[in-house]
Amino acid sequence: MPFLPDRERMSGFLRYNAMLPVKWDVRTLDGSSSALYDRCRRLCLDWHPDAFVFSEYDIFRNLRRSFPCLRRTKYRIGIDVHLGKRTSTIHQIALDNQQLVTSALDLFAKRGYRHLAFAGTEVPDERMHSCDVENTLRALVEASGGHPFAFRFGFNQSLTLALSEASEWLRTLPKPCAVFAYSDEVAQQIIIACKLSNILIPQQISVIGVDNHVDICETSQPTLTSILPDFEQSGYLAGMLLSRLSSSKSSESVLERISYGIKGIFERDTTQDLRNSGRLTNAVQDIIRTQGTEHLTVSSIAKQIGASVRLLELHFKSVTGHTIRDELVKFRCSRLRERIMTEHRPLIEIALSCGFRTVNAAQVAFRKSFGHSMRECKRQFANKLGSLKRR
Repeated sequence: MPFLPDRERMSGFLRYNAMLPVKWDVRTLDGSSSALYDRCRRLCLDWHPDAFVFSEYDIFRNLRRSFPCLRRTKYRIGIDVHLGKRTSTIHQIALDNQQLVTSALDLFAKRGYRHLAFAGTEVPDERMHSCDVENTLRALVEASGGHPFAFRFGFNQSLTLALSEASEWLRTLPKPCAVFAYSDEVAQQIIIACKLSNILIPQQISVIGVDNHVDICETSQPTLTSILPDFEQSGYLAGMLLSRLSSSKSSESVLERISYGIKGIFERDTTQDLRNSGRLTNAVQDIIRTQGTEHLTVSSIAKQIGASVRLLELHFKSVTGHTIRDELVKFRCSRLRERIMTEHRPLIEIALSCGFRTVNAAQVAFRKSFGHSMRECKRQFANKLGSLKRR
């Protein structure tokens, strides 16, 4: 699997499998490989899978047509597969469009944008989901009294014609305007179209993409802000769903659609304001992500960045709405929760390993963040695992 989203999905699925008392026999097929059918043919000689988990519908469909043993799989789970209204026997794990769009709108709101737009795609495999995201954004913006603008890149056009139409659309937008793009690829074309139209980014047009493809985001000029979906969580949820389906006593299961969320927004030049608040905030968040479980303080963060604590706090709060200390505590609580559910160590050790100076400080912060104690969290997770085992 050459693409990061698929590697992350597989990582989440395997993480769930590692927790099972009796492990599944999991075998992977690389949909981008030219030897895909040869590998599948060899696997099917002595292998009769009970389930098929996939992220490419066309590949899944073609493999099932070619290999009888795959047609007999009892459970089929598609991750980020957009089937629309087509009749199907496929359970779905799909990105939560509401959370995706809301995260983009929240960032635009903090930047003070009143004019919002959406750039989608007409690519056949992605058109359906692009329309869903567009409709979600339209509903949210119109509910707050706004009127979003929309544009879709045509898949059957030449790139020159598509960029020409996009440039014309961008020129008609009221300035300044915030553009939410369906994907990083679409956002990249918006950036190019802005250059062709001599439109300044981010002074006149601000752009956010989706997927956080580093090869695109870091090489675009200016660099592209992007939302990273929690692909690892989608794989983990697929494992949980498969476990529930296989342990069900019913011979027939209702088709399920489970949503997963986003991991965060990686802010870069296309949304940073002229006061550099975005750049400074991004630098703070990078330090917290990499050093947050160490004995990090607001003062030490400011020293690393080379700014005064007061100036850094003002910029950070103007972007996020909360203080650097709040961000640090939130990060540590998140790591603490993850480790409580995955590590078999005393709670005291886990709390100290997450950067808290005392267990009491960890307990207070954890309860404030999640509404229950660390011990209750560990007990709830243990009960959940026990329930899955009994099924």
